[in-house]
Amino acid sequence: MIIFELIISDVIIALLALHLLWGIKLPAKERMIVLAALSASIIVTIVSVFRAVCQLEHLGGILRIAIDLELAVSLVACNLSVATTYIYRTATHRRRSVSESKSDSDIVFSQEVVSVEEDI
Repeated sequence: MIIFELIISDVIIALLALHLLWGIKLPAKERMIVLAALSASIIVTIVSVFRAVCQLEHLGGILRIAIDLELAVSLVACNLSVATTYIYRTATHRRRSVSESKSDSDIVFSQEVVSVEEDI
């Protein structure tokens, strides 16, 4: 059951993600976000293998720590993908709004200059 769990849940998910992302061309920042999420799942797989070895070798004391470690790493990996996506969206939205506000102020400034010249 341990080996089946590792094959189904961890290895296949990581391989499918790699297969799906292999031919996709993304900008560098977006590629880094996707690779960070994928590497987090690979770390979860490594910790799962460690837990499986502890369980197969009947190492009771270390097994409890390995299970807690696997749960903690899985939780961090899940939250990491959500947090990085949120931070990326917030940062890109802020940059867009700043660049749009700069262009809007330039337009307003040029309109004010024109209206002042007409008054003279």
